[in-house]
Amino acid sequence: MQLRINFLLTLQIRDLLGNFAVPIAIIAMVGLDLILSKAAATQKLKVPEGLQTTKQRSSWLVDLSSLPVHFYFIAAVPAMLVFM
Repeated sequence: MQLRINFLLTLQIRDLLGNFAVPIAIIAMVGLDLILSKAAATQKLKVPEGLQTTKQRSSWLVDLSSLPVHFYFIAAVPAMLVFM
């Protein structure tokens, strides 16, 4: 059976599945884990309650004043490529 000619997997359906393949896979694996959780124990990721920095006294912003001046010009090249 050829999948490219199959009426169930038309170009639009294959395109839709390709666009949403990662979310479909995540939902399928989470559902499989929920179904099989009684038979096999899996480790769950511990997610913190909120966002915080690693060091309590550090800032979210990076201090760029200590950089040499030529770094600003070097960084301008890839920054301009983003807007082209």
